[in-house]
Amino acid sequence: NVTFDVSTTATAYPWVTVDCYQSSVLVYQASNGIFSTSLNEVFTLASGAWQGGAADCVAYLQDWDSYSKHGTITNLASTDFHVYG
Repeated sequence: NVTFDVSTTATAYPWVTVDCYQSSVLVYQASNGIFSTSLNEVFTLASGAWQGGAADCVAYLQDWDSYSKHGTITNLASTDFHVYG
């Protein structure tokens, strides 16, 4: 599991999207709201495509405020991390 401690003035409702790859193949992708009324702020790094082993991941801090009206998500920041298998 992984969680993120985020801080931004760009939106009151920040989201984080995590993408993980093994040998350039996407094996995990999930998005969670990181705010007090969010249903889930914890990312469980597992999927049907990820049967074990190491992966390279990137987490994007995002502003989804315009998503419902315009279908746009704005990336505010990102960080790379490695998961050891």
